[in-house]
Amino acid sequence: MKKFFFHAGLFFLCFALPLQIAAAMTVRFDQKISVNGNPIALVKVQSKADLMKAESEFQGMKLILVHNAKGTFSYSPLQKQAAKLPKAVEKTNLTAQLPHYLEFLEKNKAVKTGTETLEGRECDVYTFIEPVIRREAKAWIWREKKFPLKIEVASPGGATLIELINIQFDPQMKDADFELPGDVKVIEIPDTFAPPPPPNAGPVKTEKKPAAHS
Repeated sequence: MKKFFFHAGLFFLCFALPLQIAAAMTVRFDQKISVNGNPIALVKVQSKADLMKAESEFQGMKLILVHNAKGTFSYSPLQKQAAKLPKAVEKTNLTAQLPHYLEFLEKNKAVKTGTETLEGRECDVYTFIEPVIRREAKAWIWREKKFPLKIEVASPGGATLIELINIQFDPQMKDADFELPGDVKVIEIPDTFAPPPPPNAGPVKTEKKPAAHS
């Protein structure tokens, strides 16, 4: 049972759920995730300051990821059991900085490469090296809201595309929405279960183009 919950937690974490939300933002949105053009999941996310809840299905079973002051939990409503994930695992996600993504891009020396319009929203496009898996990435930032609408990452498992849709800012939420039901049994996963660094996690090497001669 521990193994199931551990892998279920990794499914959410590796596919970019915003666990470490530090900015005072309340937002609800859906994440469409695909790898190599194949749909993987539709994750429904809601966050309030440093609280987060995400719902999806994995291998035919509904899973809920909850992050609150007590920790981060992968919860199966059907089995009424939850796994408390190690802190080392909490950090392995691609969109941890959603509410202040421009600061995240600046910190990681992102380069603005142009502008595009997505669904009528003007976006600034940036390229950068994703700091967790050390792979090339590209982000489309909604200029008006300073919030990402699309992220592409050349992850070890293939070209990963994350699209944020149905975005609602400042919806009504209660802190109680981010708590586990009282009848849920919690299993604590020890830190020794934390995943190893991703393969080929070294810096990405880029070839320098020769300078043009006049």
